[in-house]
Amino acid sequence: MKRLHNVTHELTKLLFKRECQNHLSVIAKPWFINFWVSDQFTGQDLNPFFAFLKRSIKQFSPVTSLDTLLGEPQYSWEPNGTPLVRFSFTEKSNKEPGIFPGVTYLMGTENGSLAPIDADAFRKSVKRLLKKSRETMIRPVSPTQANLLVMQSVHFPFADKTMPAALYGDEGITWREKDPEPFRQPNGLFRHNTFSKICGLILVSPQEWVFSDSFKGDYFWHPSHVQSIQCHPKPFEEIMFIRP
Repeated sequence: MKRLHNVTHELTKLLFKRECQNHLSVIAKPWFINFWVSDQFTGQDLNPFFAFLKRSIKQFSPVTSLDTLLGEPQYSWEPNGTPLVRFSFTEKSNKEPGIFPGVTYLMGTENGSLAPIDADAFRKSVKRLLKKSRETMIRPVSPTQANLLVMQSVHFPFADKTMPAALYGDEGITWREKDPEPFRQPNGLFRHNTFSKICGLILVSPQEWVFSDSFKGDYFWHPSHVQSIQCHPKPFEEIMFIRP
């Protein structure tokens, strides 16, 4: 599972995950830490931020509600009065000691709103996600094996509108006997023998808590696995099936 954000910040997210494991995995707290990172944040801020976390760890508690994206209580790191990181903690189910990265959000501007992303950047980001995810899917899709990818996007209205074109190809219109007939360009990511280890992608809004037993989402299924998908159980509260 991955959450999709402004794609220009992929390196920042990777640095956060790496440094989180390096600095916090030895702390005896069975927690995940969730970040919301400003685009003002740079690599030079990593060590001071993690030093602040380790120094202040006794002041923090895991979330007690899901009223916001990061949950409450939510904390903030504001060197020189500028909020660079907001964060919260979530308890791990196995209760093993060590703090590990949970979810990374990204703020696109100083006031915390999110920078827009264009359709081409969105398609490239989805493609990178599919490439990375398929390596972890060892078993082939079958009536008893569902390889699903869950994507949570802070740009949900944009992602929901753009995802069909990214996965199934850009829409076009051809004329047949004076009647318009829609079709898909052959540039979609979900094509025959392309990303066929994945049977579908579920897109959910940032308001959904995807660590709960059930949540709502839009299900974009891979056309190569229509028969198998019909046999799969649907362990979600509500899924809108999006057809190619």
